[in-house]
Amino acid sequence: MSRPYQTSTVAAGAGSPADLPAWVAVLILLAASIGLFLTAPTGGDFSWSDAPRHALNGAFLMDMVRDHPWRDPAGWAMQYYIRYPSLTILFYPPFFYAVEAAFYAVMGVSHAVAQMAETLFVFLLGLGNYAYTF
Repeated sequence: MSRPYQTSTVAAGAGSPADLPAWVAVLILLAASIGLFLTAPTGGDFSWSDAPRHALNGAFLMDMVRDHPWRDPAGWAMQYYIRYPSLTILFYPPFFYAVEAAFYAVMGVSHAVAQMAETLFVFLLGLGNYAYTF
């Protein structure tokens, strides 16, 4: 699909990514995402300085849903922050943390599960980019 404002350096023709069947592109993206997950650190040694904070934010949301502190949510959040001062949920949009909390609820809280949620988003980003480009 051509967009009038889009310029591409990839010429359509033999060997172009546009020539691949969609299912092959999805398999390549899936393999790349799985490769990323398998080679990423998952034993507690996060690669980026704010990655543990993102993981904690997902655990915070899961705990909030599990404990349902609806009578005093601010007090509950304050006590949570006192116990885990690396909480940064107010600095970032919460959608990723909601998805991560669902992963935690199903598979338990761990570095590997946090990396799994991140890998899902990497796959979806690649899929969206492929769909938009080709």
